[in-house]
Amino acid sequence: MKEMFMDLLPIVIAAVGTFIIGIIKAKYTEYVNTDTKKELAMLTVRYVEQVFKALHGDEKLNKAKSAFIKVLNERGIEISEDEVNILLEAAVREMNENSGLLK
Repeated sequence: MKEMFMDLLPIVIAAVGTFIIGIIKAKYTEYVNTDTKKELAMLTVRYVEQVFKALHGDEKLNKAKSAFIKVLNERGIEISEDEVNILLEAAVREMNENSGLLK
């Protein structure tokens, strides 16, 4: 019995290790993707503000959305419509606060 346990121990340790590594990798990927989304949202807002100065409101927002989603898709990062709206609006607010437009 003890011999059988000793034979199975490396297999159990390898399986548990693989499981734990999978969880760590998934959490790391989620963290990196979230950080990347925030950074790209800010870059997208700055880009749209600079390039599409003549546009306002929904037109500008739609340009930002399409550019943001395109860049994320190119990187293989999935995003929901709600997350797109939240991240872009947060980036606009941050940009406005930093430029002194909001107090």
